[in-house]
Amino acid sequence: MDKKSRTPLAISLLMAGLVVYLKSFFTGGSQAADGDGPRPAEAGKIDPEPSPQEQALALAALPAPPSPSETAAGDPAHGSGGRIVEELPWARFMPVESPQMGASIEIDASGWIGSKLFGFDSLAANDNATPGFHAPAGPQPQEGPGETGHGPGTTDPDPGSGGPGGPAIDPPEEECSCGGPGQPEGPVCDEDDEEREPNRAPRVSGPVYLLDIAGCAVLLIGLGELLRNAHDPDGDALSVENLTVSHGTLTQAGDEWLFQGGPRLQGQVTITYEITDGALSVAQVAYVTVRRNAVEGSGGDDVILGSMCADEIDGGDGDDNIDARGGDDIVTGGNGDDHIVAGDGDDTVFAGAGNDIVFGGQGDDHISGGDGDDRLYGEDGDDILFGDAGDDLLSGGDGDDILVGGDGDDVLDGGDGDDVLIDGAGRDRTLGGNGDDRIVAALDGEADVHDGGDGHDTLDYSATSRGVTVDLSEGIATGCEIGEDTVTSIEAVIGGSGDDHLIAGPDVAATFTGGAGDDIFEFLPPGEPAPESEPAPLMHTVLDFTVGDRIRMSKYDIFERVLDKFEDRFEEIYGDDFDDDDIAIRYRHDRTDELSRTVVEADFNGDGTWETTVAIEGHRVLVIIEHA
Repeated sequence: MDKKSRTPLAISLLMAGLVVYLKSFFTGGSQAADGDGPRPAEAGKIDPEPSPQEQALALAALPAPPSPSETAAGDPAHGSGGRIVEELPWARFMPVESPQMGASIEIDASGWIGSKLFGFDSLAANDNATPGFHAPAGPQPQEGPGETGHGPGTTDPDPGSGGPGGPAIDPPEEECSCGGPGQPEGPVCDEDDEEREPNRAPRVSGPVYLLDIAGCAVLLIGLGELLRNAHDPDGDALSVENLTVSHGTLTQAGDEWLFQGGPRLQGQVTITYEITDGALSVAQVAYVTVRRNAVEGSGGDDVILGSMCADEIDGGDGDDNIDARGGDDIVTGGNGDDHIVAGDGDDTVFAGAGNDIVFGGQGDDHISGGDGDDRLYGEDGDDILFGDAGDDLLSGGDGDDILVGGDGDDVLDGGDGDDVLIDGAGRDRTLGGNGDDRIVAALDGEADVHDGGDGHDTLDYSATSRGVTVDLSEGIATGCEIGEDTVTSIEAVIGGSGDDHLIAGPDVAATFTGGAGDDIFEFLPPGEPAPESEPAPLMHTVLDFTVGDRIRMSKYDIFERVLDKFEDRFEEIYGDDFDDDDIAIRYRHDRTDELSRTVVEADFNGDGTWETTVAIEGHRVLVIIEHA
């Protein structure tokens, strides 16, 4: 039940006190309602004698004479010899009306209870103080006759109790417990019995950027470095924990850490850790940049030895001898006949001008010979070698290498792996080696030699536009743009945008891609088999048989006879002296999953064995016509 407000009582007491205070300024007492009291004198007039009421008041103010019993008992009282002061006549005073006066009293209502009157929020029903408002402590008035504190059955509160009549006092502070065994629950206190603020987590203002290191150098990281951009709002001591590193190694040594990159590490490294005050923690990162170790030679014949980590070596002019050793190195030989060993790692070597010798070593290396007659060896890995100008020797070694001869009479040896050999201008010799290699011929008009080696190798003339003739049976490729090249161990040929003539050998299955233009794909009869052995069937493939292309077997071009009315036109083009019985040729359509193809088979010697087969991508309608 809500307590009754004491505001009306306080206001009533204040008004009553104000009335009594103002009334004390007037000399005359309250006049009786019936007019028996003394009348106030009019201004400027003096009564000839006091009224009976005034005389009675004056006599009452004099001391009373001693009674006869008091005089008879014991010594006579002092002054018993009679009156010393004679009674004088009444004095006449001129009554003066008191001037009207006003009073201004400051009222401190800060301790009053009454939220609605003064605009405060309603107080709680219990004894909790309203936020932002301090109510007087002590017992609150109760409803009923004793709510003013002076009614029947109540007693005045003691001074200092906080009730009416006494000053308000603050409530006693709540005792706090330090959480010992058997202690009641309460606010946590420190040793000085003061309430402790709640702990706050550490804060960071940004990532930490540590010093850069080069190569295999070791970086010493102190605790202060890791805490550089961190602070604790409570002033607590901070530490770090749970450190991890994205690359390299991080070893703790007391309050310090040792970071070291790996042999092939360059770039930014991220160190992730947590900063803690013992209770709460916050995540933080630090960055370290690992750079190559820079080594510069002089203008003479230098001998330079690199580190086991990444180096950037510049030999400068002169005939330099450089061993870069481990790591992903960048080596510049400069002018002169340099000898460079790149070593392990993915190295980049610029040999520069001069007759240079470069060994790439293990790793995927990029090597440029520059001007001069260079010898470049990629060795292990998927290497890219550029001979540049000069009569160069490029050896890919193991791996899937790319060899670009550049200008000059170059020798390109792919070695093991599926290599790409681009001969460039000049009379070049390309050797595919083991693997499925691709030889890209340049339009230099020179007589090049292309040997695919082991594997299924491809000779690429796709850059031509005026037509080429590639005869795999004779091992010759001719054309006005390419000159006359010698071709060996080639299983696939890619034509250009002209009208190409691609001829398969009698003993090796060939794959032809004609490209744009009206191309002829010619397949010769197989050679005579060895005694007492059956001929091995050959499966040739045409990947882009389009309108205008022809498949030629012996003296026949293959088309499809669709309607009889087209027969006259075929005879005009090819003649009418062909005989279907001269050669046994048939075709069929195969379909597997989403792929379809047209298969043409030929029995050139009529022995009932379909020894030559040509697979054409897609569904084709064919006719066989004898060409002139």
